[in-house]
Amino acid sequence: MRNLGLTKNLNKENPKTHQKQSVFIYRLMFFSKSIIFLLYKKSLKNERYIPESKVVYYFKPEFYIRNLLQKRALTLKKYTFFVFN
Repeated sequence: MRNLGLTKNLNKENPKTHQKQSVFIYRLMFFSKSIIFLLYKKSLKNERYIPESKVVYYFKPEFYIRNLLQKRALTLKKYTFFVFN
């Protein structure tokens, strides 16, 4: 796994879409496996995947993930969740 750390690409304007995109990745340990939650805001005009070079890695507590799921973040149309085991 790459070195985890904030990149400089958060909320940078995409010149192709002229819109801002936000990328958030949450990593937590669950049954000794790494689970990464990738939550990013889709562009209104361009729904392609954000390049890995623009991905932002940082850590959040597990309770924050549960709270996010309880708020039904998965159902928001402008967000997409990806889970990597």
